[in-house]
Amino acid sequence: MDITIVLVAMVLLLPFWLLIIVSVYIAFGSPVIYKSVRVGKNRKPFQSYKFRTMTNERDAAGELLPDKDRLRPVGRFIRRTSLDELPQLINVLEGHMSVIGPRALPEGHYQVMPEKYSKRADVKPGLTGWNQVNYQGQERSWDQKYSLDLEYLERQSILFDVKILFLTVGVLFRRFFSNKTGESLNSKE
Repeated sequence: MDITIVLVAMVLLLPFWLLIIVSVYIAFGSPVIYKSVRVGKNRKPFQSYKFRTMTNERDAAGELLPDKDRLRPVGRFIRRTSLDELPQLINVLEGHMSVIGPRALPEGHYQVMPEKYSKRADVKPGLTGWNQVNYQGQERSWDQKYSLDLEYLERQSILFDVKILFLTVGVLFRRFFSNKTGESLNSKE
């Protein structure tokens, strides 16, 4: 099911891919894809892909400037609309991610995560999930995020996944046509 959804999405979103690639290249240069190591099912690390949304500007000491100083209007729009996540469709094709599941996190989160939440690594991380559709840009604690991930694991079914998928489409539609200039609503953890 994941492969079918992703292949259809990739074909339908091809014009966005091309537009984003050109926009990111003009705004930030090369590379246009940002790679980071995330934790997958059974805590196996994998390379996660996203479109680049920030510059690599550094201060006099050679340290990267704070994120807010490196984010440009193009990057803000790409994040707010979650278009930066499109390359993760490749992660689904590679088998590292699913369309629906808990958000893929860096290993550091698992090292400090309370043990009761470690079950979230029993399934593949998802492009979207119960956590993401329940918090529309609201501030939330890690405990709240992880609790929703566990709720997803308890309720996991094809019908629940379909519900999350439809809720995600609604969220993305509202986000795309929103006038807000803030970060993506699913926060870049």
